[in-house]
Amino acid sequence: ADLIAIYPHSGHVILGGTAEPGKWDRDPDPATGQAILERCTRLEPRLTNTTVINHLVGLRPTRRCVRVDLQHHSSGATIAHNYGHGGAGVSLSWGCATEITNLISITTPVPRNASKRPDEPDIAAGR
Repeated sequence: ADLIAIYPHSGHVILGGTAEPGKWDRDPDPATGQAILERCTRLEPRLTNTTVINHLVGLRPTRRCVRVDLQHHSSGATIAHNYGHGGAGVSLSWGCATEITNLISITTPVPRNASKRPDEPDIAAGR
């Protein structure tokens, strides 16, 4: 599938993309790079006459539904799953990280000898 991604930075711009299910080749394809540049330039004409400094391939595993949940292992460990975002990882990362943090804070017991969290009120022992 033909996608367009334009990520401006202070001294350069990163362009992308494609979605090619089942393709795991990490060698850049010059024709694919040229097609990405042409699509992005049609959308953003200021990219005309751009000097390409590098071609990279970014593999973005995806799944039908993003997995954001906790798994409680028999060893007592809690495993946080947060994957399957595909090419939307940058845009979804903050919300998914917040969701994982909320899940952990709700379901993970605080050890008795742990320091209190900064947002907890001071409660005197025995009261």
